Amino acid sequence: MWQVLGWIIGGIIVLAIIINFGNVIFGTAGLVGFFVYLYRKHKKMELKPLVKQWWIYSLAAAMVLQGFGMGVSPEPQDEVATAASTTEISETSVSTEKSSSSEEKTTKKVAINLKEDSLTAKEDGIVKIKGKTEPDASVSIGMGILGDSTEADGKGNFTLEEQISGKEDKEITINAEGKDSNASETIVLKQNEKKIKEIEKEEKEETTASESREEERKKEEAAASESREEEQKKEEAAASESRKEEQKKEAEENNEQNEQPEEAPSGNQYVDENGNGLIKGTKNKIYHVPGSQYYGQTTNPERMFKSIEEAESAGYRAPK
Repeated sequence: MWQVLGWIIGGIIVLAIIINFGNVIFGTAGLVGFFVYLYRKHKKMELKPLVKQWWIYSLAAAMVLQGFGMGVSPEPQDEVATAASTTEISETSVSTEKSSSSEEKTTKKVAINLKEDSLTAKEDGIVKIKGKTEPDASVSIGMGILGDSTEADGKGNFTLEEQISGKEDKEITINAEGKDSNASETIVLKQNEKKIKEIEKEEKEETTASESREEERKKEEAAASESREEEQKKEEAAASESRKEEQKKEAEENNEQNEQPEEAPSGNQYVDENGNGLIKGTKNKIYHVPGSQYYGQTTNPERMFKSIEEAESAGYRAPK
């Protein structure tokens, strides 16, 4: 019996601890998970769907425990004795004064005072933002995750750095977190004039180089196209010349085949008055006798023969 009673009392104590501190533990874990999710999303890293994010359920558990704790919290009972009532009124008055003082303390705003001459970038494009706020306050650009962050010194002085990569002005938000409250201020950073001229010069050079590359590419394409056209013309001319040669050769062969040799004079000799042979032998190893159709057209004979027998003995033949 006493063991059972001990288990019951222990369970009640553990339940009370979970109700009182569980919402804090789950809430803190949920917030940490939420900020990690935002960071991974900003970095465009792979993310699970929201329904599979553990921190959502951690926050939900914290809210459930908080509501349950509020529901089971005992309400103060009325005191019967007059002295106790007086003490309660006194305590309530003190509590009200403390609450009022705390509210006034919370209402107090942290100021951010910036030096105007520190809002323009140096020649390297880096802006060193100098300002003053509450001593020991945490100061950051944005949430301080991607932007610079620092802590003000004992006098409230701080310095932040921000890079401007382009020619345009850059808008940022500076946040300051003090002991009692937070403050933020949106400012515009200006690029350095020399840096702007340098960027414009680089852009102009890049544009010129790009145009030059494009022009060179067009020239190369035109030259290649012209070369292809010239090569095509040469090939067509060569093919045409080859066809003409073939046609000429074919015509000569056809004409030679139609030739009939003239009957040889007495003695089968074809000679002139000086005794020189008159039979013409061509490069095609065909002989033409005087009086044949193409005898006169054969202007550059390879050999001359006096008789048909002599031509045939040399390997020449009559037209077919």
